[in-house]
Amino acid sequence: MDYAYCIYKDIPTHYLKNTERLDKNRSRETGEIIKKITKITDTLIEQAVIPGKIEGIITFVSSEKNSAYLTAENGRDYFFMKNDVIEDDRCKTLMASKPVRFVPVERNNHLFAEAVEIL
Repeated sequence: MDYAYCIYKDIPTHYLKNTERLDKNRSRETGEIIKKITKITDTLIEQAVIPGKIEGIITFVSSEKNSAYLTAENGRDYFFMKNDVIEDDRCKTLMASKPVRFVPVERNNHLFAEAVEIL
């Protein structure tokens, strides 16, 4: 997959230097190229084009590892269950401090994360 395709499909290419936070500006000054080899599936490409996704960090995981809370870049806390994680990422362990991308949903004054990608 080439760089132009990644930009076209909004696939992350850079981390902020010395972190695992995504550099949305893809800057060589503030960021560094992601060197991890990643398997890009059709499902991940479909997820990348869902409008309204935002990023956050997992802040709490239940002892059963089947639900969690995350704090979004907007400062709000969202709840999600393991089955809210996209199928390609369900094999990944839910762990505090992991970055995520998700669709924020508000129902009955409660905030939920759907279509969660573990980054």
